[in-house]
Amino acid sequence: MKVPEIRTILLTFLFVNITLVIFLKQGPSGDEGIYILSGLELLNGLPDTYSSWHNGSPFIWSLFAGWVYSFTSLIGLRIVTVLMGTTILYLIYLYSKKFLNEKDARLSVLMIALFAPFWTFSQIAVYDVPGLLLFTLAVVLVQKKKIGFIVLAALFSGLAVLAKYAFIVFFPFLMLFLVLVYERKSLLPLIVLCGVSGSIVMAHNFLVFNSIIPVSYDSYTVNSVRLGFNSLYSLGISVFILLPFILSYLSVRTKIDLPKRWFLLFFGGLLLWPLFHIVTGNPVSAQKHILFGLVFSAPLLVFNFKASLAKAKKGTFFAAGFFFFFQYVVIFNSWSDLWKANEVLSNNISEESTIISNVGTYRTRYTLYEKMPGVSSQIRNYHALTESEKQANTPADFLLWKEVPDTEMQDWLQNRQSSYKKIESYTDFFIGAEDHLSWGFHTIEISVYQKIN
Repeated sequence: MKVPEIRTILLTFLFVNITLVIFLKQGPSGDEGIYILSGLELLNGLPDTYSSWHNGSPFIWSLFAGWVYSFTSLIGLRIVTVLMGTTILYLIYLYSKKFLNEKDARLSVLMIALFAPFWTFSQIAVYDVPGLLLFTLAVVLVQKKKIGFIVLAALFSGLAVLAKYAFIVFFPFLMLFLVLVYERKSLLPLIVLCGVSGSIVMAHNFLVFNSIIPVSYDSYTVNSVRLGFNSLYSLGISVFILLPFILSYLSVRTKIDLPKRWFLLFFGGLLLWPLFHIVTGNPVSAQKHILFGLVFSAPLLVFNFKASLAKAKKGTFFAAGFFFFFQYVVIFNSWSDLWKANEVLSNNISEESTIISNVGTYRTRYTLYEKMPGVSSQIRNYHALTESEKQANTPADFLLWKEVPDTEMQDWLQNRQSSYKKIESYTDFFIGAEDHLSWGFHTIEISVYQKIN
């Protein structure tokens, strides 16, 4: 099997993803709006509405995203994440060469590059790719077997946790990785790794007055899931959760040229996240977390792939093709596009304007922030209105509205038709779930209303 040169893989990934980011111009996702707005508020000395809501996570990415966005744009920030994704692929190559030959190391990079969650999240300005970059860099540095590099690995692994708290769950695997690299001389490096990274995390803990472990526990096990999960979404997540189990089964059935201790470590890394989501009963971010395990266990994937290819039948190729197609369908374009609506608002509002929105409140707030910071803080979510506010005939100057028939909020708007005029309306298609919409294929109408004076 011919595998492209590493330079070809990296440049192709970089070129294709930057092209998609620039020309598709998908509107901001909900998480992008939250993190960018949080960073802009922090950098301008304003109360940070996001960090106070979620106890400071992800403090590092919010600051970085706000800083980059302040002198570029959403597209500029997304290009930065594409560069981070490309760097991760190169780190996988360096990491895998310790266990595989040159050709197979390139194959491990190609397999991750074609995996939909990695492809997609490398185009979105959220904290998953930065966190994975920092953690993967820590793994590569541990392989250097020098105490100075261990200090750097500890620094980057601590920052990975501050970029995305979920990496706390994966930190024990970095410790085990270090023990296997150093063998009997692992005590001092292990103390340095845990001491430095732990100090960074705890310093952040006191800095933003939060408690990381309880917050992470709450967000995954206690908080109720508010998205519209249905059978289609459950099927999609099940495919991703089952994938590591299938790969693990193949690992057991395949003769793998790896020392047993390394095999068990990669095997455990593959199963950690699906087991985590099954135990907690929470499907949120499963596809992203499983990606983390696949990156860590990349050398094992190559052995599985080559063995499966040698024994493959027609049905195997059909199943692989279905998964390849399905994973892109369930990941791509998973939120409504608010570019046009936000542009209409920008052209019609003033500093004194008030806005009520039932879709993408944070996405709209950060979009309007640079032009009119005062207006940004006056955008209210319909679902957060008090009963007395809902009873008012004209509670805001403008409405940013996702038309959802047969809902209480649509009845609310219908009762105020004489008080508002529609100044813009357009149709958007997306695959995913948003407020009061179950996960699936949606064609929705988004409108901007202005109060009639």
